[in-house]
Amino acid sequence: MTAFYKKPDVLDALPMLGNGIIEASAGTGKTYTLEHLVVELLLRHEDVELENILVVTFTEKATAELRARVRKLLSSVVAAASRGGDAVRGEGEVGWEIDDAQRRKLERALFAFDVAPIYTIHGFCQRVLTEYAFASGRAFEQHHAEIGPLFERAFTEAMRRTLSCRDETRVWLEAWLEVGGVDDLRDLLMRAMASRAEIWPIYRGDALQEGLDEFGDNFWETYRELYKRRCESRERAFRAAQRDWVKHKSVARFLMRIDKEVVDLKHSLHNVDRSTPRHERFIKLVARLTRFKPAIAQRFLPLMSEALELEKDRQAAYTYDDMLTLVRDALSGPSGPRLTQALRRRHRWALIDEFQDTDEVQWDIFERLFVERDDGGVVVIGDPKQAIYGFRNADVYTYIDACRALEARAADGGAPCARVQLTQNWRSTPRLIDAYNALLDLSLIHISEPTRRRGIS
Repeated sequence: MTAFYKKPDVLDALPMLGNGIIEASAGTGKTYTLEHLVVELLLRHEDVELENILVVTFTEKATAELRARVRKLLSSVVAAASRGGDAVRGEGEVGWEIDDAQRRKLERALFAFDVAPIYTIHGFCQRVLTEYAFASGRAFEQHHAEIGPLFERAFTEAMRRTLSCRDETRVWLEAWLEVGGVDDLRDLLMRAMASRAEIWPIYRGDALQEGLDEFGDNFWETYRELYKRRCESRERAFRAAQRDWVKHKSVARFLMRIDKEVVDLKHSLHNVDRSTPRHERFIKLVARLTRFKPAIAQRFLPLMSEALELEKDRQAAYTYDDMLTLVRDALSGPSGPRLTQALRRRHRWALIDEFQDTDEVQWDIFERLFVERDDGGVVVIGDPKQAIYGFRNADVYTYIDACRALEARAADGGAPCARVQLTQNWRSTPRLIDAYNALLDLSLIHISEPTRRRGIS
């Protein structure tokens, strides 16, 4: 006996083996498609079980919702197959023809659903580190720790052993303590380390030293040659920095003294006379100046990173963000082939939800495990218009580059890849969609494929 059960028609566009890209705007049935894709893979491949399909998404809430929806769909399909189908197949309808063997397979999946590999990306990496400790080269006795207490102890050790002892850092610390406290410095460094973003502008110590060796003794006078208007607050700051330079010859103290003037100083010299080589060199010096906080963060962060790693090794601990980097490093390290083989045996497919919120580390992991394999693949689901987690290191350019790379591989004879788009809006009323499309038309924004009217009447 066979039973018919309807499914999204876009699933037929995905290759039997290989990779897929599903682009889904808000309200177009992304989660609906993803949950049906899990069942599609189970029914399409006789040798694929539920534990072979890894599903990752971005948040704990989304993970819980996805688990509930996949379980509910499996229950619905099994119930429909048991009674001979939930509907008569209409003309042009796309769906599964489920026989008894496939029904029993779905029943097994439903029975074992509590161990279904549906995780957040961090949850997946944590399981890799604990369940494959030997293959990933990690200690068997390790634990997840909050970054705050670890950083606090590492900062204390760094202050005691390096920051206050080495000549090259002590002068920066002394300059900082004239304008801020130790707790302020700790908070600054922790925020900078947590962001993992490049600090801008880049502090270039050698270039600043060279420029100040030439102009530091008469910085204010040189500035006045180029810019005739007087400014009392700027004059006070520049003269104080100049006196400090004459006395200490310290780049740190100079930046500390002119910190509040740096941005306006750079803007004020955009249209000044550059006719002499000396003036040109002075303007280059000004362009290299940085605010004091970014400079001190760049000076101290390498030492803080070393101190934090030593503290984590001492406690056999890893942090939330370490879960990703440790797995990525293990896959590319000496034990990488063994770990890759173990994970590939367990998971043949990866379905990555909210792919626009991934970063390079996350994609490195999934690219290594699932791209260019002949018994599975990766399907990424996302919408670059909804990339809103840059503050958590998500990078929409990772999404763009990864999609292009998957399609380029397919074009060069690698694993096949299909890109499909979900264009029907199931969430909004037809009148609301018409209103939005009218506004977009008025603003002359070109839409290659306008949203079709479909929704609540």
